[in-house]
Amino acid sequence: MSLRAFLSLVVLVAACGGPQAAREDDLTAEQHEDEAIREEGDADSSEDLEHAEAHRRRAEELRAFEAVECAQLSADQRASCPLLLHLQAVVDIEGGSRLTFADDQNIGPVLEMLRCHIAFAAAQGREGIDECALYVPGATLRSEENVVLLTTDQVEHVDELRRRVAVQAP
Repeated sequence: MSLRAFLSLVVLVAACGGPQAAREDDLTAEQHEDEAIREEGDADSSEDLEHAEAHRRRAEELRAFEAVECAQLSADQRASCPLLLHLQAVVDIEGGSRLTFADDQNIGPVLEMLRCHIAFAAAQGREGIDECALYVPGATLRSEENVVLLTTDQVEHVDELRRRVAVQAP
């Protein structure tokens, strides 16, 4: 198993289990650190300390996820939103958009950049990137050959993801 696959699995497992409360997967690494400090301050039981430790682990996982996914991009590139160039078609699908790139397009580098932006948003937050589909809460990618499925598992953000794809796809 590759390091990328392993870290993705670790992040997925951590987001689904443990003593974290619902929707805390929307917190940035810094917000998880802040929650850990707050929980430790309220530490009147071992459960509070476990919760604080869970926040610390989640913050570390988010930072590691970003480091792996964004190894090839500078901090400035990570914080910008890429245009989706060389698209042949964009079609609405359940949960988001189906992006079809030109047959001769090598989408490997494109996927690396898209994955980086999703990891960056998870670790650093979404503020200031109001038009980027990759920064919509719950955004995920799946790909096969020259097709990328960009979706969100958060129904309330599907229309916003589609709107942002339209902005990014000139």
